[in-house]
Amino acid sequence: MKYSVSVAIGIVTGLFGFGASARAIDLTFWTNLTTAAQANVIQKQINECLPQQPGVTVKFETVPFGAMYTRLITALRKDEAPNIMNTIEGAVGFMQAKNGLVPVTDVVDKLDRKDFIASYLNAVAKDGQIWGLPDWALHQEVWYRRDLFEKAGLKVPHSWDELLQAAKNLTQAAADGRPAMYGFAVPMGRSLVAPQTYFQIFYSGGGAIFDPKTGNYVFGDQKPLAEKSLAFMIDLYKAASPPASVEWSWSEY
Repeated sequence: MKYSVSVAIGIVTGLFGFGASARAIDLTFWTNLTTAAQANVIQKQINECLPQQPGVTVKFETVPFGAMYTRLITALRKDEAPNIMNTIEGAVGFMQAKNGLVPVTDVVDKLDRKDFIASYLNAVAKDGQIWGLPDWALHQEVWYRRDLFEKAGLKVPHSWDELLQAAKNLTQAAADGRPAMYGFAVPMGRSLVAPQTYFQIFYSGGGAIFDPKTGNYVFGDQKPLAEKSLAFMIDLYKAASPPASVEWSWSEY
């Protein structure tokens, strides 16, 4: 599971309700959503909000995930961190540890805390404060070729062992001018893709980073499952995934 949060970075006060006589305020806004279809929506939302904030201007910039931490470190050293950032929970933890965030607890409470999924708020909460505003989430899923399963006489797998065996059965070496066929794609690009692939496996085995009911950190108590999940991901990659998938990003798979 991955989700996005928007955070207020640095000491930013009075973002709402500027009067006509207020001094000009120049804000910077970063987003990790670099795909045009996503970035254009955020830009549109900014443009719709600006007429309600006289004197405010916003410089909008897309920052790829792969360059995010380098950009943030450089910006912090120059005292040029963005005022607002649409990013992931990992960056929230990073910036909060650097004392680079202001809490948004008051914003969440004003919107009504009950309207948010509790586990998402827990993931960006620390020291009694909420440091990011969850705004979207995605789910993970596995797609399969029904025709290839039927041809190979395979049933839909319901366990790691069954998945590995099915992937092995579907894998075919190149022969007679026919390209090789691989039984399962295990993408592991280093910019977020590998962790997402890993946690699909870890979560499917019953693991959790935070207890969904209490919000308590529990990953440290699940190291055996964490190790087993990593071993399975590597085994699946070696047995049935294209060799190049070790570097696949989102667009490549």
